Amino acid sequence: ISHGFYYSIMKSFFLCRSFSGTNSCMDKKLPGQVNLTEAQYEAIALGQVAEMWTKYGQVAELWFDSTAFTDPANRAKLLDMERQFQPDAINTAMSPTSWIGTESGHPASGEIWALGCRGLGDPDSLEWCPKQCDTTL
Repeated sequence: ISHGFYYSIMKSFFLCRSFSGTNSCMDKKLPGQVNLTEAQYEAIALGQVAEMWTKYGQVAELWFDSTAFTDPANRAKLLDMERQFQPDAINTAMSPTSWIGTESGHPASGEIWALGCRGLGDPDSLEWCPKQCDTTL
């Protein structure tokens, strides 16, 4: 068993990003929160990802929860960093997987196919895309 990283680019209570990825401190900032511009927020997120991918050796899996950079250049930087720092990790553009949409390991409905990278898969797809779920040990 090797290690992987979960990272939510879209959500950060400390850095004022709500579940939808929008700035949650427009009206009120709570003690300890930091209100940043989109450019500042994305620069910090890229820096944190670079640290995870360069300071801890080879990573087996990269799990992004809701990648939501608004700047297309930052989306491109993220892909470049994947290729440069963790080319063998799964759940990346180079080695895609697809989440089945639940932590239980049992999808709410339908069959699971290792073909097709959308939802539970597509038996008619020619694209190999293993499915995964996260769960507690």
